[in-house]
Amino acid sequence: MKKSILKAALLAVIAAPLFNACEMDQLPTTSIPNEGSWVTFADATKFNTTIKAELKGLATQGYYYSDYFVDYYQPALGFGNRNGTEYSWQFSSTTTAGYWSSNYNYIVQANNYINNADAVAATMSPDDYPLSAHPTEQFQADSATMHQYKAEAHLMRAWAYYNMALRFCKDYEPATAASDLGLPLVTEVDVTAKPARSSLQATLDFINADLNTALAEVQETEPSGDVVSVQVINALRARVALWSHDYATAYAAATSVINDGNFALVNNAADLLDMFSNNTGSELLFTPFAGPDERSSWDGTVQAYNSSVQAYSPDMIPAKSTIDAYEAGDIRLQTWFMDADVNENDFLASGVKLLKKYPNNAALARQGDSPYACYNQPSAFRVAEMYLIAAEAAYLNGDAANAQKYLNDLRTARNTSTSTKTGSGLFDDIKLEWKREMIGEGQRLFCLKRWHDGFTRNPAAQAANVIYQTSPELFIGATISADNYRWVWEIPSNDLETNQNLVGNW
Repeated sequence: MKKSILKAALLAVIAAPLFNACEMDQLPTTSIPNEGSWVTFADATKFNTTIKAELKGLATQGYYYSDYFVDYYQPALGFGNRNGTEYSWQFSSTTTAGYWSSNYNYIVQANNYINNADAVAATMSPDDYPLSAHPTEQFQADSATMHQYKAEAHLMRAWAYYNMALRFCKDYEPATAASDLGLPLVTEVDVTAKPARSSLQATLDFINADLNTALAEVQETEPSGDVVSVQVINALRARVALWSHDYATAYAAATSVINDGNFALVNNAADLLDMFSNNTGSELLFTPFAGPDERSSWDGTVQAYNSSVQAYSPDMIPAKSTIDAYEAGDIRLQTWFMDADVNENDFLASGVKLLKKYPNNAALARQGDSPYACYNQPSAFRVAEMYLIAAEAAYLNGDAANAQKYLNDLRTARNTSTSTKTGSGLFDDIKLEWKREMIGEGQRLFCLKRWHDGFTRNPAAQAANVIYQTSPELFIGATISADNYRWVWEIPSNDLETNQNLVGNW
């Protein structure tokens, strides 16, 4: 069925935070009817509403989905193989196709905006405000807003391409990036185009060009909620630079956010709980807006209260090794996990720690909600991540002193012992802190890929009687080597079949 790009992109937003192969029918097959739609500042504002909606979908895209691929969890007895192909590393392009189509929908939306906004800006003048008491001032204000709109579109395109590169390309290595396969770089809204893949170097250059433009155009310097600010763009730049081994830029971008003065690490359990339950606090850089009519639930796979048995029946339970990674006094252990009664196919266990990093936000409540609901809107960027990026980038750039400083600043705030290690031991501690801090935020899979580290799951369970024990070599005891080809996801077969210019990964 033919659908406009706008409609396809909006459907992709509705599907967030998790995507599946059904999204393949959302690929655009018609063009946006732009004639007569891009004339005035009001037109640009209407299209920017769509950009903001798409940013919300992008920010929460498959948020903790990729955590199921790694070593955080064990499947419970009743998990029914939900996310089982991902967990067992038997997944195919059908499993992950939604990321490809959804991100290209974001890119198409950004292209539509970028390619039309300048024409509107070029025709704007004070004469457009005959009813305003101060037409020149109003013109200047709207012109500045147009720059902000453009920054948001460029940020969205860079972010979408970065997310795709993490999944559908090899890890970036400077020595081979010019020959490694990157992504099809699309700048026009042309549904008949069949672009070939660029090099990974060209993909990085494209992302960085968008980030440069976003920084040049952005008007917001005070971060707040879902505002795209200088700090948000620098946070994405820090991620991109760390991925691309540009450690000096990663360190500079991350520390610019840390030293900005608008942020501070949370250092007590009450404030840490409040930050994740109310989606406010001194650590948050960018939290997409949500209300009672625009909310997402974050409990199903990792909590899932079963009222019929008056116990929790989640699909995934944190492995004992995950819980053991935290020190007893760590405020993250106190606030991000709960002790629960678990019932899996009538097998019972008490005191099992389940992830509750995203508790219910009362501001999103509707009448009749379950008391066990977990409606939440996580922050896409937190300053804690910037400390981790600064520590890793400093270490890899030969600056052990600052690597230890930023690592220990975060550890001290979380009431965890500081690291006194040097050399590879210091890097091991940085890696461990990434694992502890970013659980439930979809980062570990890509950290392991960046480090070229495989992993072996520890089969030890919090409560073995409620854990799925069959085929441990595929599930709770699996070893995934660093050279497993599935670290690079395959391009959807539909795209490979319809676009002969594409080269697959597998």
